[in-house]
Amino acid sequence: MTGKKRTFKGSAIGAVLLAVLCVLLTAGCEFRYMEKKPETGGKPGKAQAGQPGVNAETAARGTFAAWLEEHLPGAEILRAETYIDQYPGSGPKRETDYLYGTVLADGEEQAFFFDTVNQKAYLSGKAGELAESAVPYMTELLFEDLPAGTDGSRAVSEIIREPDVYLMIPTAPEGSARKIIHEETPVYMVPYGIRDMDAFVRLPAERDMIAARLEIRMPEDADLSGIDAAKLLRLRQENKIRFDELEIFNSAQRVYCLWDEVNFERTETCGYGPFTLEAETFDRSEEIDEKKGKVTGISTAYDPAEDLVIERTENGFRISYPDRDRRFSFRLRLKPGDDPEIAEITGEKYDWVLDEDWTEPVYWKETDDGFCLYQENDVKVSFFRDCELRIRE
Repeated sequence: MTGKKRTFKGSAIGAVLLAVLCVLLTAGCEFRYMEKKPETGGKPGKAQAGQPGVNAETAARGTFAAWLEEHLPGAEILRAETYIDQYPGSGPKRETDYLYGTVLADGEEQAFFFDTVNQKAYLSGKAGELAESAVPYMTELLFEDLPAGTDGSRAVSEIIREPDVYLMIPTAPEGSARKIIHEETPVYMVPYGIRDMDAFVRLPAERDMIAARLEIRMPEDADLSGIDAAKLLRLRQENKIRFDELEIFNSAQRVYCLWDEVNFERTETCGYGPFTLEAETFDRSEEIDEKKGKVTGISTAYDPAEDLVIERTENGFRISYPDRDRRFSFRLRLKPGDDPEIAEITGEKYDWVLDEDWTEPVYWKETDDGFCLYQENDVKVSFFRDCELRIRE
């Protein structure tokens, strides 16, 4: 539950966002493909559907050109084509009422999505500002139950990786009669004309769903147990905030959300014979059903005294889980001291044996927390299935 700190800068995000038109996702976290059509650059003239030789895409380009003349005079269409809603690979395709591509406006190249039914444009120029405004709002909502600091802010140690923030717009805009495949389409853009991004983000009734991927390290004393599937569902319903991937953690707790699945994991320290166990257990495993507006799930808390067996053998230790469905991962520690049993255990070198085809040397290393069992790459051994610790001959 660690990550490399990365600095969050709007300018860096903007550079990346301008290079990418849209993250093309399906409900299964796959890329959605678009049908490519030949296109020429330049600024098209006005065209109306129904004119001889004018197809829907040409008419849409004319409508968008007229919109540009009114709102962004002098802007040039660099590329424009109909957005195709499609399953990956050779799946079915559906034309939509959106035109997408790139424009040159005020000396800046921007990606666009244009709703031809309602003549509403989404542009990428302020996508970085969306992330800068949305992330503080998201953390505020997530941690509203945690004590606030003297400045009113909620304690967040650091954002581990650069936040990924985007809008989810309806694939069939209001008034469209087209049959589509996916209900929503992600875009790294915002509607044209936004002057106050903070106000835009905090008025969910006047915007589309904001989705994000975040990884957040929290203070060690923060209680993360209140961040559950019910809370994340409420943020979708009331605030139009959705986390397609979310990881919040400190050394003792971890909340992980991927799409509609939400797990809460904690690290529990407990005694087991001469050993101290650092056990990573899932307290909850839940699933969000957004359409039905409910959460389903089970409590999966483990009791090491009942769900784990560590026994001495002639040549080491055998570790087993009586119930395969209640396996959890853990690390082993031994307290330093004059106990002859501990001295005997730590004085041996062992092989960690998962099966006869997988064996790895491990050793005891004294740390501030006592003796810990390490692999040769200096990583603590994390047990997760039936295995043996065999004394190396």
